[in-house]
Amino acid sequence: LALSTTAAAGSATLSLIAPACAWAFPVGLLATLLYTPIAKPFALGELLVLFVWGPAMFGGGWSAATGLGLRAVAMPACVLSLPVSFGAFGMIFGKHIDKLEETRAAKVRTLPVLLGDRYARAVAASALALQHVSLLALVACGRLPLGALLTLACVPFELRHATALLRQPRPASCPKPAASYRGSMGIAFRPARTWPLWYVAVAGWHAVTFGYWLLAGLALSWGLHLAGLPVMLPAVQ
Repeated sequence: LALSTTAAAGSATLSLIAPACAWAFPVGLLATLLYTPIAKPFALGELLVLFVWGPAMFGGGWSAATGLGLRAVAMPACVLSLPVSFGAFGMIFGKHIDKLEETRAAKVRTLPVLLGDRYARAVAASALALQHVSLLALVACGRLPLGALLTLACVPFELRHATALLRQPRPASCPKPAASYRGSMGIAFRPARTWPLWYVAVAGWHAVTFGYWLLAGLALSWGLHLAGLPVMLPAVQ
């Protein structure tokens, strides 16, 4: 009731001061209310997270910043949000793999339950790799600036270690405190600090660091653009 009231008040306020993004509140509320009772038990929870942390959040922010309505921002938001939404998807997949036995016993049909441990880990690793693949495609098509390529700094560190850990079964006990994996920003992943979280922590380490590099690259591109320097490849129509 509190969420519904807040969303209704937010939508009403936005319809007056920023009508273009008034759609964001009800969409977010609907996703929140449907996640646990409907989406998660029927193997749709992970896809809902992909939608919310991608097109919905990007589209809402785009509407708020530009005044463009849902129809104008829907398709660009779907495409440009892919590098970030794949990271959120990998994290929620990791979380549901961590809870696989518990979820299976409760007869909740998340995607990892349907796929099984091995294939679910492969999907999570693929989602992290797709962050980089989608970003490279967007830069090559002139949809993101060249500075976004700073995210490639994650490849020999976070991505390499995360995908390697996702290929292995979950440890039976807490890793040794000395176990550590070097990160591209000096942010090391120490499994003992996050235990009993495992795969969600592995995926989150990569996704968050990827986000830091992406913001740094966008800020760099903005600065170069202000200086009159080219920051984009020619757009592919």
